Amino acid sequence: MKILYNTIELFRGASTMDCNTVWARPLRRAMRFVTAALLIIASTAMAQDSILGTYTGHVDGIKNGNDAFELTISAIKDGKLSGTNLFNRGPSKCRQLFPLSGTVTPEGVVRIDSKEGVLPDCERTFDLKVIGTGELKGTLVGPKGTFRVMLVRQ
Repeated sequence: MKILYNTIELFRGASTMDCNTVWARPLRRAMRFVTAALLIIASTAMAQDSILGTYTGHVDGIKNGNDAFELTISAIKDGKLSGTNLFNRGPSKCRQLFPLSGTVTPEGVVRIDSKEGVLPDCERTFDLKVIGTGELKGTLVGPKGTFRVMLVRQ
């Protein structure tokens, strides 16, 4: 953040430069580009880090859909995430801790697959969107169809 603050202060100084100098306009353009790039990088890092944690999953459209699963996003590196998923509802063979992996974009789109190392008929895919602090919303695709889900950080 200190770099971002210094860049903005430098940009302010460049915008008040004497417009008659040869380098004033190209320097201002370059500083605008650098400032925009730094803002994008900072927001991407914050968006990805902000979804780390454990979530309680609520499934719409099924009986006892509240607290149906517990999903933990434990690590994110270069847009790739990893963690675990524990289902509290469904077939008894699926009520155990399974690994998950996925991706997260700077725009807050999260796709999570719980397929590798998972028993047959326990595979799940989540297509989610970050909708606020501590909440993910989207769909869950499993062997019994597609359902709307809401994940709330614990």
